[in-house]
Amino acid sequence: MTADGPTPPPPPPGGGRGAPPRGASSASQQAIGTGVIGGMLSATLAVVFVPVFFVVVMRVTGRGKATPDA
Repeated sequence: MTADGPTPPPPPPGGGRGAPPRGASSASQQAIGTGVIGGMLSATLAVVFVPVFFVVVMRVTGRGKATPDA
């Protein structure tokens, strides 16, 4: 225990959230991080919305209906 209160717990393995970048490379690190997050978000949305749009377009154009085998 310190004079200001209890000792804070140690950081989790791997460093936790991490601190914002500082120094000469901070702008490039932030730009790379923004690109990575944006790419993950757009890929996740694409996995959901592309198949939905495909089904909607196929139904609207009439190509999504099954034809009888005759």
